[in-house]
Amino acid sequence: MVLSPVLIEKIKIFVTQEITKAWEAKGHNLTGSLIKELEYKASENIIEVLMNDYGIIQDVGVKAANVPYSGNGGGGTSKYIEGLMNYVSLRMGISKGTKENKSIAFAIAHTHKKTGIRTKERGQGSKWLTSVIGEIEIGLARIIEIEIGNDYEIQILKAFK
Repeated sequence: MVLSPVLIEKIKIFVTQEITKAWEAKGHNLTGSLIKELEYKASENIIEVLMNDYGIIQDVGVKAANVPYSGNGGGGTSKYIEGLMNYVSLRMGISKGTKENKSIAFAIAHTHKKTGIRTKERGQGSKWLTSVIGEIEIGLARIIEIEIGNDYEIQILKAFK
């Protein structure tokens, strides 16, 4: 089956809506960038949904052993610590670059190193995406069934003209 542009658009709208509901239901919508930056790549019969890596990290978590923080301090810069400083600024309103911001970022890193990322779930992730995959599959089946049914109906009507 070749995916028509109309079908592709219907699928994109549906998947975006479902991902958005699941993401926001778990309270992950700090900046909205995960949803805004979703990408879809469509070929003849496949649609890939691409998202920022942190969406998957929120879903499955990161075990403590894999947290990119040693706690030893190297004096250099760390993208992980920079990200935490951005988070502290956005979530808590504490200006980035301040001593308080940096202290909180390092405290979070220390906790992550002990318990994993997604500390409420002990590094297991919130399952925000995993929990909605089944609903997405059911919805896609309905959309495709309706679209294919409409397509066959049109072809049958054309045959009888």
